[in-house]
Amino acid sequence: MDSKFAVAYYNRAEAYYYLKEYEQAISDFSKTIELKPERVDGYMGRAFAYRDTKQYDLAIQDYSEAIRLDPQLFEGYYYRAGSFSYQGQYERAIQDLDEAIRIEPQYATAYLRRGMVYQIIDKYEEALRDFDETIRLDPEYTDAYFVRGITYDDLKQYEQAMKILISYSIKSRRGLWLL
Repeated sequence: MDSKFAVAYYNRAEAYYYLKEYEQAISDFSKTIELKPERVDGYMGRAFAYRDTKQYDLAIQDYSEAIRLDPQLFEGYYYRAGSFSYQGQYERAIQDLDEAIRIEPQYATAYLRRGMVYQIIDKYEEALRDFDETIRLDPEYTDAYFVRGITYDDLKQYEQAMKILISYSIKSRRGLWLL
């Protein structure tokens, strides 16, 4: 098959993906990769479809191939960390998030995700540092205030937790009843 069809398969795969027709998306991303194996976006797209169907091992394989093709692809590390987290491989997730942050130190969402992984494994001080950095990089990132407040609650620092959660409520325009 002619490699110029890779774009058509990729575009159709994206349409299937957004329609949540993941098997068709996986099939067309696979055709894209078959026709143009150097296309990073084919691997990333298929990895997202695998992730959304809870096929984390396959997602990790495709993220890894995308990273092999483009070692500076911070998104590859970031999303692969998510799949590692879903599998309970928290240390590997942290390693990938460290690398994503090394490549793109202004990527606030990577700090948030790493902080959440630290929180899961009860490394609260590290989590708080990452949530603080998320807020420093993006003061409007309201989710960072929320998880920061929850972390203080986990530390049984209830007064501090309440102050932060009230701040979250005001910044996000959500009532505390949602907590």
